[in-house]
Amino acid sequence: MWRSAGVLTLGAALVIGLGLSGSGGASADEPPRSGASAGERPEVLGLIVRKSSGLVSNRSLEFTMERAGADIGSGRMITSTIGVIDFTQPLTFAEAAPIAAALDARPDVLAVEPNRRVYPAAVPVIPNDPLFAQQWDMWNGGGPSDYGSRAAEIWGLTTGSPDVIVGIVDTGSTDHPDLVGSTVPGFDFIADAADARDGDRWDSNPADQGDWCPEDGDPSSWHGTHVAGTVNAVQDNGIGVSGLAPGVKVQHLRVLGACGGTGADILAAVVWGSGGNLGSWFGSYPGADPGPNPTPASVLNLSLGGAGSCEAISQEIFSDARARGTTVVVAAGNESESASLSWPANCRGVISVASSTRNGALSGFSNYGTAPGEITLTAPGNSILSTYNAGTTVPAAPDYRAINGTSMATPHVSAAAAILYSLGVTRPGDVEAALRSAVMPFSPSTPCDTVRCGAGLLDVSKLAAYAPATEPGAPTSVVGIAGDARATVSWTPPSETGGSALVSASATVSPGGQSCTTATTTCEITGLTNGTTYTVSVTVTNADGRTGPAGVSAPFTPQQGATVPGAVSGFTKTRFMKSGNTYRVTVRWQAPVDDGGSPVTGYLARYGTGSRWNPWTDLASAYARIVGMKAGTTYRVQVRAVNDVGAGPRAVYTFTTPR
Repeated sequence: MWRSAGVLTLGAALVIGLGLSGSGGASADEPPRSGASAGERPEVLGLIVRKSSGLVSNRSLEFTMERAGADIGSGRMITSTIGVIDFTQPLTFAEAAPIAAALDARPDVLAVEPNRRVYPAAVPVIPNDPLFAQQWDMWNGGGPSDYGSRAAEIWGLTTGSPDVIVGIVDTGSTDHPDLVGSTVPGFDFIADAADARDGDRWDSNPADQGDWCPEDGDPSSWHGTHVAGTVNAVQDNGIGVSGLAPGVKVQHLRVLGACGGTGADILAAVVWGSGGNLGSWFGSYPGADPGPNPTPASVLNLSLGGAGSCEAISQEIFSDARARGTTVVVAAGNESESASLSWPANCRGVISVASSTRNGALSGFSNYGTAPGEITLTAPGNSILSTYNAGTTVPAAPDYRAINGTSMATPHVSAAAAILYSLGVTRPGDVEAALRSAVMPFSPSTPCDTVRCGAGLLDVSKLAAYAPATEPGAPTSVVGIAGDARATVSWTPPSETGGSALVSASATVSPGGQSCTTATTTCEITGLTNGTTYTVSVTVTNADGRTGPAGVSAPFTPQQGATVPGAVSGFTKTRFMKSGNTYRVTVRWQAPVDDGGSPVTGYLARYGTGSRWNPWTDLASAYARIVGMKAGTTYRVQVRAVNDVGAGPRAVYTFTTPR
């Protein structure tokens, strides 16, 4: 029932293919596919098919898929009735659905399902810190409703390197048992002694003296302590919380004192924190000379901001920090307005971070983008529990507190950047690109576009893709299907890729040593001797040039067998018949002289103008009736004979319709 009655119809798909020049239609051999839904990735590698019996022709299944628009790659059997037919390129689920439906409609097909791409399931690492259960921003159980950073899924790979420094440009530090051993020496850059509240100006002690503001009645925020805890609070110490990158170190660069800070102090901290040289004014500094920074920061976290544009001097300093290899991460601001109005989030080359809620929505207070690039990405910023201090004005006992703000979202991204540096991604441009890719979509109930909210919600688990490559594993299910002095070898690639994509595979037979190399999961080895029993070993190589151990097939013996048929010949056509403004004609041909050792069971035929073709049609007999042709147009008919092995070479017949 799956063969037509010998009619090639000018359908809608061909109208698209033979449309006006420059219409952007599909290429000559690739029919157009349906579009993917927004954000859907091509995850379907092919189709897994259960046939009613082992006698159903595998090639006929491929024909059905080709008629539905598929480009067919390799195929292999899992059992006698279950097989896999791969596409040449992965499709989205939406693109694969009509192809699967075409197969499912056949009476000799019992079931069809996608051969989907799957990934190793990272086992979440749940630390023993007693308040970790309240850190929804680090881990909220996984699954589709977890809009936290999913940090627990990266900790099995790394918690960060102690050689990576995150500079916290903020209020400084307070003593806290959950931050012991997590810092390197920093500096106090507050130039006004009254604002510093420590009796001097610049000095080497970045301790937070409190930033309370009597004029506004605001208590001290202990902001730098809270930010630091999100970055690297000690993990698995049986107290408090866990930082997102607990293995890295923090350097406190104090710039915020009484009622805030100044742009000049912040810029000085950015220069020194990124390893730059501070100048002097007539040989003096506003206090102590910090000297060169012995531990420059890979990442600078600026959970701060003020009004105004990013002008030339500020831009130069941030650009120079990036040029020195430092990634600068900045809070977008909490004014519920355009991030373009908040300095320094509006400087070029910084990573600007908006805030999200536990439900995967943009926080109501968060600034947002009004033009592309103003927001880089979004991270958890509502009710973020971290290290704190109990003092109202001056430091008192260590504490923990949940706070809202883009200031709280920013250290999540800074810690993620530190993870990337720990994995060997060390150029700021590469770090930014990796962070943009390490995201998940916003909640479907509160969607947000890439202008307003950046690339998406931070998903730290996806940083595993940047782990250094190791040796891949061995292929499994290696099979050698014997033919005539040749064998088709297929296999399943290993789940362990060594940390980078698999790029090639090599299959070698024994005895003899003949081999083939491919970028897919099947290849053909020729030059074998019929009657000789062989085994084949397959190894895979990843993008880092590492080759893993071999997977070995069961023995197989090549035998002389059938091949595809030869080309058809003897084309003739009937007299043209006119119907309205179009013509129809019947084209006939003769079966190939060489049937390949297996009877010809039908034909594949298609026609077009040469640059655009209609889809292949299965025909039971050696003729095709062609309708809907335009006057005075040259058409070509391509025909391939088919037997149980496959389709033979194309034969072409050309004719021109009357004017």
